[in-house]
Amino acid sequence: MTSCLKSRASLMVFTLVLNAPHHLVAQEPENAVLRARDAFGERVGVEQVGLYNENQVRGFNLNDASAYRIDGLYFLREFQLPDTVLAGVTVKVGVNAARLDYPSPSGVVDYRFKDTHAGTRQFGVNFGLRDYGTRFVEFAGAYAPEHGKWGLAGGLQALPDVRYPNGTSGNNYGIGLVPQWRPTDNVRIRTIFSADRSTYDGDYSVASAINALPPRTNGLNLSPPWARVLRYSYNAAALADVELSSRWSLASSVFYSDTQRMPQDFTLVTLRPDRTAEVTLQPTLNQHSRALTGGLIMKYQFDTENAAHTLSAAVRGRQSRALRETLPNVRIGRFDTTNLKYSERPIIPGPISSVNSDVDQVIGSMGYGGNYFGRLELRSGLHRTRYIKTVIAANGTRNRRPDNTWFYNASGVFAATDQLTLFANTVKGVEESGIAPQNAMNRSEVLPPVVAKEYEIGAHYELTPGLNVTAAGFDVTKLSNGLRPDGIFAIVGEANHRGLELSFSGQVSPTTSLVLGAMIMKPRLSGQLVDTGAVGRKPAAISSTVGIASIDHKLSWAPGWSLDSRANWQGRREANVANTLDIKGYALLSAGGRYSFDWTGRSMLLRFAVSNLFTNRPFIVVPGGLFGQSAGTTARISLRIGLIGD
Repeated sequence: MTSCLKSRASLMVFTLVLNAPHHLVAQEPENAVLRARDAFGERVGVEQVGLYNENQVRGFNLNDASAYRIDGLYFLREFQLPDTVLAGVTVKVGVNAARLDYPSPSGVVDYRFKDTHAGTRQFGVNFGLRDYGTRFVEFAGAYAPEHGKWGLAGGLQALPDVRYPNGTSGNNYGIGLVPQWRPTDNVRIRTIFSADRSTYDGDYSVASAINALPPRTNGLNLSPPWARVLRYSYNAAALADVELSSRWSLASSVFYSDTQRMPQDFTLVTLRPDRTAEVTLQPTLNQHSRALTGGLIMKYQFDTENAAHTLSAAVRGRQSRALRETLPNVRIGRFDTTNLKYSERPIIPGPISSVNSDVDQVIGSMGYGGNYFGRLELRSGLHRTRYIKTVIAANGTRNRRPDNTWFYNASGVFAATDQLTLFANTVKGVEESGIAPQNAMNRSEVLPPVVAKEYEIGAHYELTPGLNVTAAGFDVTKLSNGLRPDGIFAIVGEANHRGLELSFSGQVSPTTSLVLGAMIMKPRLSGQLVDTGAVGRKPAAISSTVGIASIDHKLSWAPGWSLDSRANWQGRREANVANTLDIKGYALLSAGGRYSFDWTGRSMLLRFAVSNLFTNRPFIVVPGGLFGQSAGTTARISLRIGLIGD
């Protein structure tokens, strides 16, 4: 839970930024509102806008589902990819998902890596303060010679004093490089290398001792002062695009992701109404996860009268390895949260418990795509998955689960007029389920994958060349995990999320851009535990209504200035699987602006924003029944200067 609170997607910010070279200022590289083509999710740097993000879509956890792509190519990540190699992130559902060769039932998060073009020469520095006075400095650049046959982009990032909304702190340092090589006009090869190191106060999450919300902590750090997490993350990838002829093309990718936490102290803090807390340490000596994924896609294109066709054959694979070494839980004691006085770190003699989890998967696919009369796009795919998960428990017991299954996808996109596009799609696939949370009896257990099905139908209308609206209805079904009454985190029933979503985005005038969105759905659980009354009919930690409104306005009477504001709404959620406690909905508001100018011959961009204007600190809850509080009003201030730019 605490790790989620430490993500860059915090809604509460006050920022002051100066940008890089002049042409980068014009493109607004960190203005997600201008980059967004719809309201479903767009992130550029630390700025994000949309109903969804790279961790959740339509109430489902995409980090568990592993529904990630690199420019449409399948890969798995073990931790968030660093901004040193990223140009942006887009959540794809609706008409965008209908055009994918390999979609996912829960939606897809598509990462875009930094790129270079012939003659690119850029270098800039960005420094200042982020949330809660977090100091940072970033160096970013890109270079390519005039012939454009090779190029290099990347950056360095240092945050020596990171501060998080739950009161913990730490530091983070990272480097990322994206080399690119074009030996011929028909061949492009890209590679990615990134490494980052982070250390911070131990993770902690809050539970309630009674069937009620815990007392508010308002940013008080409840973790013991000696608790620590040390994390190393590495990523490396190679992607190749080859046009073999006018009809044949080839795309391939290899991606390696490695994350290790050693140690990883987690503290479970059970709060009581009298503002005392029962504290339990759950130490992990080593958590090491690695994933090697790759794919090879061959396409053949040909034309017939009034139609263009594409046949494809693909093989995708993964090899995931996870090791977790833990020590027994230790009761630290009961404390007054208004005067926390922890003793020294206890000595834990053991025994050390280790669990190995390995996944080997191969996916063979055949696909078809057709464009008829320039109006109708049809796409279909048939996928055969060979999935083997092997778990070696602490006692040496080996549990091997093989699975061979057929999956499919089919979609249609029809341009009824030059402005109106209708679409429909269906997907059936296998998705991961993640691991059991720290407060479960089976904590850290790797959960089995589940089969998911999705149906969607909708329409996209282009009001003007830069302004569009999308409306869709969706129905997603898959098995859902939750904390059962016996304390085991496992499947509690079949979840069905059925709803409607609306997006309105684009430029409403030469000076004003909007992103408006809303999602209304009816999440429901069914199954034996629901029928017996042990589990409620509503999934825990899922809002049935989500809304966003973002505006960016350039001031015509003040050249270089623009103002922006955002409002986010999250509806009521159930706090546990029994549906005996809920959390009311809440709204958060932020506002700010930008000022681009030249100083001593260098182009800059001043960025400022205030988030959570009314200091609302709503509760956050996850399916395991752990609580947290959203951040209060916070501030960012930074300066980005373009040192070299064409």
